[in-house]
Amino acid sequence: MKLKARLFTAFFIMIIMPAMLLAITAYTIISLQISSIEKSYDLENGSVQMITNPIQILNRLTRGAYNEIKLAVLKNPEKLEDIKFINKLNDELLGKYSFILVRKDGEFIFVGNEEKLAKIKSSLQAFGKNNTDVDGGTYIGGKHPFLIKAQDFYFSDGGEGTIFVITDLNTLIPQLKTLAFQSAVSFIIILCFTATILTLWIYRSILRPLNRLRRGMNKIKEGDLDYSVVSDTDDEIGQLCEDFEEMRIRLKDLINSRLAYEEEIRELISNISHDLKTPLTAIKGYAEGLIDGVADTQQKQEKYLKTIMTKANDMSILVDELSFYAKIDCNTIPYSFKAINVSDYFNDCLEELNFDFEIKNIELEYVNETALIPWWWLMQNS
Repeated sequence: MKLKARLFTAFFIMIIMPAMLLAITAYTIISLQISSIEKSYDLENGSVQMITNPIQILNRLTRGAYNEIKLAVLKNPEKLEDIKFINKLNDELLGKYSFILVRKDGEFIFVGNEEKLAKIKSSLQAFGKNNTDVDGGTYIGGKHPFLIKAQDFYFSDGGEGTIFVITDLNTLIPQLKTLAFQSAVSFIIILCFTATILTLWIYRSILRPLNRLRRGMNKIKEGDLDYSVVSDTDDEIGQLCEDFEEMRIRLKDLINSRLAYEEEIRELISNISHDLKTPLTAIKGYAEGLIDGVADTQQKQEKYLKTIMTKANDMSILVDELSFYAKIDCNTIPYSFKAINVSDYFNDCLEELNFDFEIKNIELEYVNETALIPWWWLMQNS
């Protein structure tokens, strides 16, 4: 897959995968919480839409206790004078974010929650003026919203009494809290999971080959040209690895060729030095022979002088050949080959060594058994 296609794929994965996972997770969480809400608040199937209105849900929570109070008012009003009975109802309502107030002739004789009473005391309706705007209750908005259900009755001594069921609407349903928490945690987990998958994929397909290339460059920088960089992909980075590998091989060949060339140059210089040293030694020897009087006859003197002249010419030829080799190295002139007389070549070599052997009383015998080459053949092949 090309790098461009991978980036597009990563873009779509970054959008589609979290959306799909969030949809699945949200469906699962909402289904579980809806089931829990239906069971906790005794909601019928098809009434789930009521969870969007906490007033109706919390109103249903206190319906059982409120109906029991109304029944007591109608049949047994004396039960509302029983503090144990009131405490029992209040204990039941505490778990439903509600509490009970009992008022007699304008004075509260039972308070289920003093702190919350202080927030709504001024909003409580007087005896005989109960308003029911929310399923038998009154909604009080503002900073501290409450749902108030009130039932008037008369005490056994004829006193005016009112029993209130107060529900705090600031308290969210626990399942809704859990739903919000689970949704937030699921969203974070899905994002982390998606980011991890994409990071591993990008690292495997992009960063790992780039790290391999970086190591290869460091190896080349350190002089190691044997470190091979091979990619198993055919994208742009894979092509870059292939180009790098070709460059490494070519660079290694060039360096090996350069080393071989330098070795040949050293060998050539060594040979030229030896070739220059030989005629210089002969010139020096023959000159010392003339100075020391070894050549005591005119014939020997002429021979020595001719040899010196010949060796000087040979040195001149060697210098010209050195210049010629330099031109060959620069590829400025073409190679040319010609035939030479081998007999003359070896005769010349023996003449260079003859003086040293003569001083050391060494007799050198040279025999040439090759056939003489016709002069016309040399002319044709020279």
